[in-house]
Amino acid sequence: MIRYAVTHAELRQRINDIAPTWLDKARERTEAYRVAGNYVKPPSDIWSEIKRAYMDLQGYKCGFCERRLERSEFGNIEHDVEHFRPKGMVEQWPPASAPERANGLNFSLGAASPGLGYFLLPHEPDNYLISCKTCNTAFKSNGFPVEGARELNMESPRHTNERPLLVYPIGSFDDDPQKLIRFEGIVPVPAARSGRRRRRGQTLINFFGLAERDGLLIERSITIVNLHLALALASAGSTDPTRQIAQHMLQVLTSDRAAHANCARSFVALWEADQAGALAFSEAALGHLLSVA
Repeated sequence: MIRYAVTHAELRQRINDIAPTWLDKARERTEAYRVAGNYVKPPSDIWSEIKRAYMDLQGYKCGFCERRLERSEFGNIEHDVEHFRPKGMVEQWPPASAPERANGLNFSLGAASPGLGYFLLPHEPDNYLISCKTCNTAFKSNGFPVEGARELNMESPRHTNERPLLVYPIGSFDDDPQKLIRFEGIVPVPAARSGRRRRRGQTLINFFGLAERDGLLIERSITIVNLHLALALASAGSTDPTRQIAQHMLQVLTSDRAAHANCARSFVALWEADQAGALAFSEAALGHLLSVA
């Protein structure tokens, strides 16, 4: 995961550019939920109307696992609008069907709320992001682990004392995901050594299966091998055109819009500090690719 920098005003401008009346409709629906004291499913959903604003902001990739998703008109099918805090209910996590997903998490993950979700946030722009269907459906669903009490009646995620264990990557009012997760080669690890940030990092890794999903491991392996080649060519006595191509590839592979940018940036940082250690990770990544070829 990485952070997608955008201000409160900029995000709402992006929404207005796509759907000029959306924010007004969102306020009306939120007021209806406030009166009802719960989320009442309306006859039609409107969050898909602004999906493209988040797709573009996130560089057409999943906000949780950083997989590249379809950019064309077919992207509307492949991208899911994710409610970061569940709107109608909060299920116990880990689910009873997969208790092993909490292995190593020796701290409280919060209680379920089967009859009530974050009912004032279904149409809150700061509660949306784009995710792939695997992260949204197979992993997240209505789970939302927290430390301590839930604040189900919160009106804005920007102003809350709730202590979520997941991280919201859009804007700057939550932790920077790169301060929670870094990568040792293709494997994600908590970035902090102790404390709340370490707990959040480990929870994110477990929650979304980031260390075990085969597709992610393959994609990260390709990223690291390509980075190794680009870094070697950019620093070697290559011809000018070759060096320029390598330098441009480094920019592409580590940009906010790049798939697995956090993994790529971790590898580049290691290369600059310990080239032998980076080479070992690159060889392991290539070995992984050869083993599945």
